Amino acid sequence: MKVNFAVSGEKIAGQKTVKGLIVDAGYFFVKGKRRNDTISWKCSEYKKGKCPACRHTRLNEIVKSIGDHNHVPDCAKVKAKRVMVNGKTQIAEIIVSSHVIVANCTSHLSQAVDKNHIYNGLKRPLKNHSILDGVATRDCEPLD
Repeated sequence: MKVNFAVSGEKIAGQKTVKGLIVDAGYFFVKGKRRNDTISWKCSEYKKGKCPACRHTRLNEIVKSIGDHNHVPDCAKVKAKRVMVNGKTQIAEIIVSSHVIVANCTSHLSQAVDKNHIYNGLKRPLKNHSILDGVATRDCEPLD
């Protein structure tokens, strides 16, 4: 079975867990051992609920499914995780674009002006996204 990241073997990027995480049929799996080009994945409930289910993947393809889950899939948790990861990705894109906005706004200033001071003054509001709504849609005008 080829891992289809949109449907049955979705890899959730941006996780704080070092081992990694995939989703298959509504169940989370955490990355286990790696042998050559095969990676084993254990059900995320293997410690808490003693779930015996696991998957083996090779080159993004599920090659072996072992055991049955002893719990129901948590589709709401999968959807919530997807939304959270997508939100983090969009926030990262906004922060990158906000740096471009600041660079464009300060590009016409003379060399004597300390651009770092301006950038540092805008960094916190940009990080908190409190001023992005108004800034992102307007062109910067010179402050002559």
